[in-house]
Parts: sequence; structure tokens; C-alpha cells
Amino acid sequence: MRQWLFDKEDFSDTPSVRDGIATSQEQHDRAKGCSFIIAVGSKLSLPQVVLATATTFFHRFYMRHSMKEYHIYDIGATCLFLSTKVEENTRKLRDIINACAQKAQKNEKLQLTEDSKDFQKWRNTIIFGEGVLLEAICFDMTVHHPHTSLIEFSSVIDGSLFLPLCLLYRPECIAAGALLLADQYLSEELPSQAWAQIGVDLEEAHDVAAAIIDYLIVNQPRRHQISNGSKPPSEYRPNSEYRPNPSNPSTPNYVSQETFYGTSNVSPDS
Repeated sequence: MRQWLFDKEDFSDTPSVRDGIATSQEQHDRAKGCSFIIAVGSKLSLPQVVLATATTFFHRFYMRHSMKEYHIYDIGATCLFLSTKVEENTRKLRDIINACAQKAQKNEKLQLTEDSKDFQKWRNTIIFGEGVLLEAICFDMTVHHPHTSLIEFSSVIDGSLFLPLCLLYRPECIAAGALLLADQYLSEELPSQAWAQIGVDLEEAHDVAAAIIDYLIVNQPRRHQISNGSKPPSEYRPNSEYRPNPSNPSTPNYVSQETFYGTSNVSPDS
């Protein structure tokens, strides 16, 4: 577990930041990648634990690799595919591919045939990416989630998925932070001995709670505006023509990064 706990300063020196991506942009893209994972997982009726495992893999991966090297949708799809196997809730690869294509292209009616070029691109991307992902996470597929004991506080827990809290704090600490927020929401207060039994640093738990609140304050109004038909901020652009790209040049259907994506910047999902 220790290898997956970082200091806040480490986020100023990730592979993506060293590649020229601003820290704020990387955080935005992390949240967007997780949003993609959750949207695809919901389409496939996957349980919460699968989505939580996939987002944890996603956050861990980008502590070892740059977003300029591996697109967030490619890795998001791969993380979800691996997590369905780790959490023993598998789906057929063709169903995962179609769900990914629908969410990436924002077309719920899209159905790719197995002999189509787009289907083969997604398939090759996920299969090749699984090996890269496993190597990046050192084949450590054991993930302890704070959601297990606090699943009833779903709105708070969902907010923690978009943040890389799993890289900063132990699961028990994230759960304690969510519990602090729940206490405030319910206007109740846990007895002091309860915190002693939880066995976490209360100051760290407050830091987690503050991070979740900050994320919700900044992002919930934007989501509400976009969902009601308001125009997104001008610096964002839709990513409706996204297609996956196999990362290995020797893989069939490989297309150069510049030709395929056009730019390293991506826009937020609605």
C-alpha cells in the first residue's frame, strides 16, 4: 500500500506535468477520465466496487505515465476492463467496446460490428493497454476501498472518485473524511471515542473532507449548467469524434498520435 501513497508535492512533478501539462489541467483530465469510466460502467450496469477499482487503477497509472503518451479514454477503458476481472464481475469485451464507443462519441445508438475498423481499434487498444497498465501498477491489483463501510453516503463517496485521494490517503482516512461530511449534513456529531476506534488522523480526515467539498463546489454548478443546455466554457471543446488509438506502432490500425487526436488537450464530459 505504501507505494501508492504520495505527498501533495508529488502532483507538481507527475509524468504529465513534466510533459508540459499544467497541474490544474491534469487534475481536470483525471476527473474527466473517471467520469468516462463511471459513464461506461453505468451503461454496463457494473457495481460500484468495479468503478471504484477502475478509477483507482486510473489514478495510479498516471503517476507512472504521461497523459500525452496515453490518452485518458484509452486508459479509462483498459482500467474498466481489468477491474471487471479483478472484481469478478466480467462483461464481454464486445459489450465494453460498444459502451466505450457510445460514451466517447456521445452516441447512445452506436453499435460497432466486430469487423469494423473502429471496433478493432478499441479492441487492440484495450488488449495492448492491459499489459501496459499491469506493468505500471506493478501487477498490484489489490485495492482497499473506503466505500465498503460508507456506501450509504453515495453522494459524498461519488465526489471522492474524481479526485486522486487514493494516492494521498489510506482508505480508512478517506472514509473518515466522508463520514465527517455526513455528520455535518445530518447535523450530528460522532462521539470522540468513535474517532479513536476508527484509528485515523483527524486532521487528515478534515483535509479529505475539504478536498471533496472544494471539488463539489467547483464542478456541480458546471455540470448543472451543461445538463440544462447551457453553453460550456469557451475554452472547452466537444470531443465527439474521439476514436481509440493502439499505443504500439506495430499494432494493426496504428495511427500517429498527432493524426489521431490532433491535440493533447481534452474537453470535460457533460
